[in-house]
Amino acid sequence: MGIIRKEQRERMRDYLVQRIEENGNWDILSADETDVAILKEQEDSSAKPIRVRVLLHSMKRSSNELNHIISANYKAGFYVANLFYKDYENFFDRLGARANFKGDGKTLKHYTDGELRRTIHLRDLEKRVWSFQSGDTGLVYYQPNTIEDGGRLVEGLRTFDLLPVILDYTHLPEGDMGRAEGDRRASVDYKIVQDEGYIEGPIRFKRTSAQNNSLAIIPRANNQ
Repeated sequence: MGIIRKEQRERMRDYLVQRIEENGNWDILSADETDVAILKEQEDSSAKPIRVRVLLHSMKRSSNELNHIISANYKAGFYVANLFYKDYENFFDRLGARANFKGDGKTLKHYTDGELRRTIHLRDLEKRVWSFQSGDTGLVYYQPNTIEDGGRLVEGLRTFDLLPVILDYTHLPEGDMGRAEGDRRASVDYKIVQDEGYIEGPIRFKRTSAQNNSLAIIPRANNQ
């Protein structure tokens, strides 16, 4: 697995800061390669300001570390939002050749080639954030510019919904341990991504349905 370089992490940070500043309602408290902390005063001057820390997932971080960070921010009065670096290795890991193997009479045999091409293997952090958000909002990724390297993707923030993948174990013989929990069951590791497109214009944050301090990055509505 490759390492996301320092200059790439810094560009991700700078791009997010730029997009937050476009909103016009937030003050930047701090910004580094791991997170961006922001504050917004409320119209009611007696109300506490809204504080948000956007975690930048571009380096190795364990689920336990993420739990600790979210808990510490909750105690400090910060909401937490998450942004992943889309490099196809550390995050947004497409199955690629593995999809052909698993789809050829194996557990993914009922999926089309197109669906398999859209299937990713979630890293632990992606799964944890998905869980924090109760699965009611997609994951947001920083898309680096790939045009200079011969690609066709421009820089931006992209949202992807995660659709369930059902694993089918009927190719295994009766009595095989692989069928112990049922012939068909939802995968924890694999999801089919549905591209919801780039987040255009100034961004804002939305509470998720989870009973925690989790926020999702979303497009800014005209009246917000």
